[in-house]
Amino acid sequence: MVICKLVLVPEEKMSASTENLNVQYFSFSKLLMKYSISDARLWIYMKADRSAEEIFDHLDTERPSRRRIPVYKVPKPPAGYEFRSESPILTQVGNVTKPYYKNNWVSLDVRSLVQDWFKDPTTNYGIIIGGPGESDSSFVVARAANVTSTHGHEEGNVPYLEIQVSEHNRRTRTKRNVGLDCDDSLRNKNLCCRHPLVVDFETIGWDWIIAPRSYHAFHCAGYCEPLHMPEYHHTIIVGQKLIVDTDINGYDPRSIYGNRPPPVACCAPKKLSALSLLHFTPDSEIIVSKVPEMITDSCTCA
Repeated sequence: MVICKLVLVPEEKMSASTENLNVQYFSFSKLLMKYSISDARLWIYMKADRSAEEIFDHLDTERPSRRRIPVYKVPKPPAGYEFRSESPILTQVGNVTKPYYKNNWVSLDVRSLVQDWFKDPTTNYGIIIGGPGESDSSFVVARAANVTSTHGHEEGNVPYLEIQVSEHNRRTRTKRNVGLDCDDSLRNKNLCCRHPLVVDFETIGWDWIIAPRSYHAFHCAGYCEPLHMPEYHHTIIVGQKLIVDTDINGYDPRSIYGNRPPPVACCAPKKLSALSLLHFTPDSEIIVSKVPEMITDSCTCA
């Protein structure tokens, strides 16, 4: 069963780059690696060779249509090996092809490579597009450090990884953390916990999103017990103030909250994580943006 599709942008990995090589490193969370990879594709944006286009526009000859650019994986270095002082030992995983005369996205099937990384995360040292001695600038390999803005100021046509994950074909499932997700193991199913919620971008009118088409956002809901210690001191102080006003000053909280008891703590997200989106800009350009606080990771009484 397919769980979801994700778009991952490269990150900076310490001691994995040299002055002449740009390592694209993709990080995977422990939660994500509990699932199996159904599909994985590396997408790279290729720039047009405009000088060649201008030449062939004036010649009665056939344009060369495609050129092959290698993609390598960086294997785990031997003990004592220094990336910055020695050329890394590279293993080619495939080639991408591009037209000489058209800006375009091209993709490479890297399912087998990502599966290997999931099985043994210590072997994930990233990939290199172009490899040693590649001096041509007709393809884009933006450094991961440039992918910092959530408003598209420094983002652009960086390489990205599109993966599709599914549950393992086995009867037993990974046990969930009690108190994190709402499931049958909770004694009181009305208590504060994380509920599943799938958001479909097309349904809510976000038709400029290319991938993922939908994602697991999750949301927090449930009752916070009065004796539960809230997450924030502010909630404790407000609760004590309501008790004092009720017992001493004759304050009736029902004048504000109706017949319901005054809220002492509310079920709310405790931790949120970002989501990478492949989308159109107002200028019809395709870019990748990392949007913060899109996924509820855990809930608490706050």
